[in-house]
Amino acid sequence: CVAGQAAATGLDELNAIAAQANMPRGATLTLTDRHQTVLARFPQGSSSIGRPHADGLNGTQLPAGDVGLVDAIGADAVRRLYAVVPVDDDLDTGLMVTMAVEPGAIFMEANRRLAQRLLLLALVASVAIGFAFAIGHRSIVRPAEALKVLAGRIATGDLRARAQLSTGGVEFGELGSAVGALAL
Repeated sequence: CVAGQAAATGLDELNAIAAQANMPRGATLTLTDRHQTVLARFPQGSSSIGRPHADGLNGTQLPAGDVGLVDAIGADAVRRLYAVVPVDDDLDTGLMVTMAVEPGAIFMEANRRLAQRLLLLALVASVAIGFAFAIGHRSIVRPAEALKVLAGRIATGDLRARAQLSTGGVEFGELGSAVGALAL
């Protein structure tokens, strides 16, 4: 009855791990014995209990008695990563826990967060570019257009024309004064 007690311990551990685990969608936890016979599966998969675990891996062998990772195609033709870990107990029960997960599901949350951050970055960059254009228009384009108009008026003979530059900084103000002085 020692084997039954060990199996009960393994089932309890599997249920405890499964209850606390934040497993990716579609992931499964499977408890197998030393012959890779399925003893328990989370979420519940009673149809696989008592069957060899290798059936779900299309004949790919899981590491026996050791920690391992297997990349294999399951019986449902879906590629999954299978992480295999022995149940740590004082008795050599040969029990193994296998977690199966699709590779895309592993990084699904990280990819979602990355997409959110990239969207936020694009929004911030768009706002920054908008501010840069607005400031550039106010500081450079408007004063340059005012100077162009002033030069055009002076060229047509309006020697009283002066630039009224309220933006553009000191340099445009000095340039406006210089252009205005040409009309004198």
